[in-house]
Amino acid sequence: QITATWSAPTGGASNYKVYVDAGTSSPTTLRTTQSGTSYAQTGLSRNTQYGFRIITVGGGGDLSAYSSNTSLYTLPDVPLNLAVDGTPTGDSIDLTWDAPPGGASNYKLEYRQYPFGSFSLYSTQSNTFDTVDFLTSGTQYAFRVAATNADGAVGATTAQIIGQTDVGKSDRRLKTNIERIGYSDMNIPIYLFNYKDDLNTTYQGVMAQDLLEMGLKDAVVMEDDGYYAVFYNKIDVNQIRINNN
Repeated sequence: QITATWSAPTGGASNYKVYVDAGTSSPTTLRTTQSGTSYAQTGLSRNTQYGFRIITVGGGGDLSAYSSNTSLYTLPDVPLNLAVDGTPTGDSIDLTWDAPPGGASNYKLEYRQYPFGSFSLYSTQSNTFDTVDFLTSGTQYAFRVAATNADGAVGATTAQIIGQTDVGKSDRRLKTNIERIGYSDMNIPIYLFNYKDDLNTTYQGVMAQDLLEMGLKDAVVMEDDGYYAVFYNKIDVNQIRINNN
């Protein structure tokens, strides 16, 4: 519902004629004649504009001109079918969802590391899909989406879904242009590097072989192709995509 309120004019009034219509800011449909200075319109459609205006009835039955026009959009419904789309990479997860009944103007996508952390806004946009990137490899994330109306008001949020990034390929043999830039609080060497099969993208991260030499075996796994990958959520370094040249 939408509730309109107004103030009595100087000198008062005996009644008010309240006009409300959908899809316009200049309604002409009389909904009620009443003495109170508030009116709640119910039975409304989602994500729809409703216009309100008032005519004042004087003590002798004389009528004022229309009041100024006011319009608001009702809140949109909850987006549908939020899901992970395809196979996540080491630092990104693709998401899709469907528009709610009645549609929406925009969508607010939020994410957090699962099961800890607070939700943060990732994007506000009109598409029903997005790619959340610059994530930590081998880590679970929770996602949720809410729709907004043309006024920018936010409707209810979907239930969260969980997605996990792929384990990060961090084998020295797969990398080139390796430059050590410092150490973490755990004394893990941190590097800039390119993958040999993608020389246009620079990353910051670690070498699996360093972790094995330091005894951090729980953070390393050998995959079926014979190369090492790193669970970055088990160390104090994130693998970060620095740029795409």
